[in-house]
Amino acid sequence: MMKNGNSHRVMIEFCKLGLMHVPSGRLLTSETFQGALNVSGTSLKRRQIWTIYVDAANPTAFFLQNHMGHYLSASHDGKVSVLAEEPGMYSPELLKIAVFSAIYNLRLLAALLTVMNAYNFCHKFLDEACQVAKSFRAISASRCKGEEEHFFIDTDVSGSGLVTVKSAKYLLYLQWTDNGMRCFSKEPVWWGTRWAIHPQVHLLSVHRNNYIRSANKDSELRAVQKAPKSKKFLFWLEQMPLSKMTPRPGADSLTKGEVGCFSRVAIRSQSGRYLCSNGSMADEIRKGAFFSIIFKPSKTPCVLLKDEFGDYLTVLSNGRLMIRPRSTDPRREDFFALKTPSIQVRMWAFNKKFACVKHGLSFNATDDEIQMEKNSIFQLEYVGGKGLDIPKLLACAESSPLTFSCEESDYAPQDTLLPTGLWRLRGPENKVWQFPRTGPAEMALENVQGTTFEILFLTSYEETSTIGHSKVNARGGILLRSVDGLVVSAKALGPISTAENHRITADYRPTESEIFHLIPFMNRPSVALYSALAYGFLGPTTSRRGDKLSLECGTTIVGEWFVRRLPSGTCQLMFRDSGSWLVLSAQGNGALVLVPTPSGPRENEEEEEEEARKVTPSYNTEFVFCLLSEKHVLLRSVLHIGGKPGFLCAGVQGDVKLDTSGNITAGCIWQI
Repeated sequence: MMKNGNSHRVMIEFCKLGLMHVPSGRLLTSETFQGALNVSGTSLKRRQIWTIYVDAANPTAFFLQNHMGHYLSASHDGKVSVLAEEPGMYSPELLKIAVFSAIYNLRLLAALLTVMNAYNFCHKFLDEACQVAKSFRAISASRCKGEEEHFFIDTDVSGSGLVTVKSAKYLLYLQWTDNGMRCFSKEPVWWGTRWAIHPQVHLLSVHRNNYIRSANKDSELRAVQKAPKSKKFLFWLEQMPLSKMTPRPGADSLTKGEVGCFSRVAIRSQSGRYLCSNGSMADEIRKGAFFSIIFKPSKTPCVLLKDEFGDYLTVLSNGRLMIRPRSTDPRREDFFALKTPSIQVRMWAFNKKFACVKHGLSFNATDDEIQMEKNSIFQLEYVGGKGLDIPKLLACAESSPLTFSCEESDYAPQDTLLPTGLWRLRGPENKVWQFPRTGPAEMALENVQGTTFEILFLTSYEETSTIGHSKVNARGGILLRSVDGLVVSAKALGPISTAENHRITADYRPTESEIFHLIPFMNRPSVALYSALAYGFLGPTTSRRGDKLSLECGTTIVGEWFVRRLPSGTCQLMFRDSGSWLVLSAQGNGALVLVPTPSGPRENEEEEEEEARKVTPSYNTEFVFCLLSEKHVLLRSVLHIGGKPGFLCAGVQGDVKLDTSGNITAGCIWQI
């Protein structure tokens, strides 16, 4: 959510997308100079991405915001601008235009003095003043309501995937002309859409409030559960790559249908099967697997999906997803919401035992017991609070250092301890971890005091070896800190509490009983890593160094990285290329490459965990996911360079390296 500071308008983010011009297939681009618009974009980068908002108090239409935070606006004379910094408010550029207009009108009135007597001039002046006042009041009222920034986004009823963008105030359509962008057409003008949201999502049936999952051995999709608890609830949204968009032989433009093909979306399960319009799942993507998406403004952002014939995807009475034939109007069972995937974790302490709630909350489950015990998996939920100011930083184009929303004296040095804000851990029966002021931690309802806590990531720490000597553990760990400022510690027999009254100070050094280890993404076998600085996905380049592949993050083609969770809490990132498996590896000079590995991840969860136990420890191929929110992470290499921790960092041009400067910049943040 975002609040408008002047009008106190609460804005709800709906989605991010790009608009494709028909028939050129080029993307609507917002330039940085004076709000200029053109249709020159060939890929979905920073200037081509539009954030769609709705007004929480009046969710009847959409606001379109460009990469600079300015809103698309259409005036009564058809002029289109992207200058308003807030809906209904004048930007400095608009005020400048108004001043020049006023000066011009005053010059006209001065000219009248020379040709009219005083009496006639007074009447003429009063008439002109009244007209100007009325016009200014009307324009001001319109702008204060934000009506000129209000647009309807209507989808083609035939299911082509194309949309129109219509001014909600003037009911005229947005179009590109030889004279630039105008909003003056009475006839529908069609645009294609490209999704700019992260492709990995949960799908929620809004009416049933149930999440969609693959069922019956991945042969169908059903809406059956209130909470997503496994990889079967994960889906990938796919669109045809723009690189395949070429006109027909002999043609210099694209048809409406051709642009529509690149606007529709396919839904792929985590197992790699695609939803078809008849409700079945196919191993390969096919024509009937693409759906057009309809935008419905509301307080809870939701969408409808249509097949190629314009029929709605719905949830049947038995919970199964299927197309409703000959459906002309949407029903409540047809509404879906796209949700950020949940993060499920395991956690272990210095006694080598895992957190479990089988006999109350404690760290007493052995490695063998967790294979049969589902009560050792918890859902990690981001609450907010202290941590990195991610939205503010990502709004900037330059790669400036991150700042913490906390007092500097509240934490140890930044290169040792990384605060990430307040979190909550949810377990069985919808109960969460609670750290009371006295006594051990326990499970409680989330509205009880003490159910949120801070997670602070340690880049390294000193531990005692088996022979009694101290050594540095470069894999690091996490600290848990209650809202009272007390560090959580574990006992040898398993209970955890804040009973030691230990606080973090400038010279703080954690004890082994205060360090925990997080194993992330128990429900996410694979992730896509998107750089909000380079506006691209992490993936291999075409250049090789022997049998090694280099990396880049400037491509809009989604790269799927398979996560191998190691028992230590670190992860290996694996990529499939032409039938062979590669693993991400950090080099001593800070370079990152993909090197061949003999085996990839296993589909069976138990076999994969067994394979992870056999992995030979290697600092080069081990990485730590430092969770910043439910959407963003830092990726730290276990390999220290020059004694310093290195974070996976993207450059503006799409290059990737390890950053050991000690400053966390926008290039270090990855959306998952």
